[in-house]
Amino acid sequence: MLAWITSNLEVLPTTFALGLGQVQLLGDLLSTVGADTFHQVAIDGLVLAQNTDADLVAQAQAAWKTFVETGQIWAFLIGTIIGYTFRVFTTYG
Repeated sequence: MLAWITSNLEVLPTTFALGLGQVQLLGDLLSTVGADTFHQVAIDGLVLAQNTDADLVAQAQAAWKTFVETGQIWAFLIGTIIGYTFRVFTTYG
């Protein structure tokens, strides 16, 4: 649904000079989807934009620590080895 909205909004120009066809397109879009949907999308976008934790190094370190502690690193390595072995035995040439 969101992809459909954004694909139709790309047709509108970035200036304020809207032609009659673009105004009709926007009117059809609002009547089909509803103004509440656009309001909710705008609110969700504002909430996402207010993320103030910008310490990317600390976030990467925490993610790596969790990746190792939960054993996902072993699953990744074993899966990579098995996948590569399967690829070697199933390809020709």
